[in-house]
Amino acid sequence: MSKKKKIGFRASTEDPEENPKKKEKSEDDIRMDELADELLSAFCERFLPASSLENSTNQFSTLEVFGSICKFCPKTDISFQKITIALLEREYKYVITQNNNKLEYKWLVQEKL
Repeated sequence: MSKKKKIGFRASTEDPEENPKKKEKSEDDIRMDELADELLSAFCERFLPASSLENSTNQFSTLEVFGSICKFCPKTDISFQKITIALLEREYKYVITQNNNKLEYKWLVQEKL
């Protein structure tokens, strides 16, 4: 009988100090990430989740939200995934639209007056 090889993920046992490619974030990088989180929170304070397309005053793609954060915080490494998770956790909804034969996801928001 042949042995079956196990396939999976292992926790890394390497010491980050021994790997020169891995570097710790500088204080400036940490401040930029914190600023990006604050800007995302500011976006959520200004634009509340809309329950439907009809109730929304604006629709933004994740790229547009990302772009607005990077405009004020260009060195941040905030990811699309982090933005998406943050908006979903705050109960934002999105619609899928077709534009020039490609699908786009647009977040439904209601501007707070």
